[in-house]
Amino acid sequence: MNIGVCIKVVPDYEISLEKFRLENNRMSGEYKDVIGLYDEHAIEVALQLKSSINAKLYAISYGQEKHVPALKKALSMGADELILVRASVDDPFQTAYNLVRAVDAYNIDLVLLGRVSSDLEREMVPGFVTGILNWAYLPYTISILPDNENNCFLCTQQLDNKSLVLHVKEKFVASVTDAPCNLPRIPNLKEIMKSKTKPIHIMEEELTTPFEWAQEISVTIPKYEYVNETLPNDDLDFTAKLLIENLKKEHYI
Repeated sequence: MNIGVCIKVVPDYEISLEKFRLENNRMSGEYKDVIGLYDEHAIEVALQLKSSINAKLYAISYGQEKHVPALKKALSMGADELILVRASVDDPFQTAYNLVRAVDAYNIDLVLLGRVSSDLEREMVPGFVTGILNWAYLPYTISILPDNENNCFLCTQQLDNKSLVLHVKEKFVASVTDAPCNLPRIPNLKEIMKSKTKPIHIMEEELTTPFEWAQEISVTIPKYEYVNETLPNDDLDFTAKLLIENLKKEHYI
């Protein structure tokens, strides 16, 4: 079985906004490239599944060759091979179209993606990938395990304050959200050394019909105003009431 995890390189999400600036409506500035946080959770779910079945795990990215050093973390975590499709745009439909080309080229049977990218947070690519493949779609997935007795997968989704467990027997796309059960592992030295010899495949992109029914109008970096206030803690009931009053006064609740 071949498992594909679609990953994206994004600006380091732990860097403060002051470090960023916009160039051509995209983030620029003093930051390092990292794999998106939700993408790392997707890698972890795939690795947990891979440990239970006979499978090869491909990390697939639509990006630029300068991102390969950051993408290699997926190999260090345990992915077997890396596929990079060279990208000239970041349109979500073009992204999905080219990810699917890699899925088809390498006979991928199961596709996982992070629920949302850590930069633009559009949450569009998983749905587009599903639509192009015409597979089943499982959003908000937190774990995928084999059910050998029923010859299917046991998939758990986290929906609001409840979990939904499904038996899935057909090919599917899962967008993964974060949960304690899929906390991304930290690569150990042995895996880091092994990753240096793992295959990296480069594919050329293919542009398809432009994404025209929704247009990007503007991009801005949000500005936040922080107000710190210390509340008394001698009487916690009073503190709670005061906190609620202050939140109501500022129209937060």
